[in-house]
Amino acid sequence: MQFVQDIEYPKEFPALLMDLSREVLREQPENIYEFALKYFQQLKQASDKVVNEPMQNE
Repeated sequence: MQFVQDIEYPKEFPALLMDLSREVLREQPENIYEFALKYFQQLKQASDKVVNEPMQNE
């Protein structure tokens, strides 16, 4: 009987968790869940901004 199952995950997932872990260790927040929520909200806002910015001619 096999209990461990190979799970596919996005290739960015390990780096994302590493970055979050580093920030949690650096900031030492009292509430990790709130910190993670704000962290991911900021990442999404930055990502949305990049996606929505028009391309500039160089």
